[in-house]
Amino acid sequence: MSKEFESQAYETLFMSKNGDDKGYRVKPEVMDIVLEHFPEGELVLSMDNVRAKVLLCASDIQFYLETNSKGIDPEKSNEFVLKVTTTILGINRVWKFIEKQYEHPDFMADLI
Repeated sequence: MSKEFESQAYETLFMSKNGDDKGYRVKPEVMDIVLEHFPEGELVLSMDNVRAKVLLCASDIQFYLETNSKGIDPEKSNEFVLKVTTTILGINRVWKFIEKQYEHPDFMADLI
């Protein structure tokens, strides 16, 4: 992924850092998209449900990114946006497990 793409994507999805502020803050518009798919206080139990909601949320964030940034390549932004989405939700490690489960349907058979 190019530095130019990352810079443009970060500028579109996050607020700029201020001085000693560590990390990035998600723009309110992007947070609204996340909260639309994952309302506060809602408990999601099913792995299928989580996967579907994450993918729908990521596609909405990708649409926001592509409409607010000129020249963004959808192929490059897909993986980036999915990583941003799972990071915002705080489920990076869980997401890797879910993806592995769907790549290899008999993955869980080894653990049983």
